[in-house]
Amino acid sequence: MELREVHVGNASALKCRFWVDRSGSILVADVDGEYRPGSQGNPDADFLAAKLAEHCAFVRPCALVYDFRDLRYVWGNSLLRIFNASEFMHVDPTSPPFPRVMVVSEACKGALASLCGFDPERPPEWVFEELDAALQYAEVAAQKWLDAP
Repeated sequence: MELREVHVGNASALKCRFWVDRSGSILVADVDGEYRPGSQGNPDADFLAAKLAEHCAFVRPCALVYDFRDLRYVWGNSLLRIFNASEFMHVDPTSPPFPRVMVVSEACKGALASLCGFDPERPPEWVFEELDAALQYAEVAAQKWLDAP
């Protein structure tokens, strides 16, 4: 039997870089590129989910920031898989929701709003257009998550 080496990144043209704050409690996933529409985007979702799982397992953050400012996304439900951070974190289902924060731009805001069920003109408190504001929110959310009973 012949074996071939596999690489997660071969499935997608997306780029994903990861950053942590000084304390290591906030993980930022910086996604860049064009997410293919519909089911064509399944490999893109698989790539992002695998990279998030890898980095969440390594860093074990207390909050996750999805930086989608450089993502071009129009539609594709498979992207929903990346939002279940508790799957990557192995969080007890009885604990409070794991803090997730999203940073968007005009290139993806409308489609992400549709996917996640929010009004793009009145996004929820965890959706931002500026990274600094998202990080401030994530810092408070991470501390609340840590302090929860």
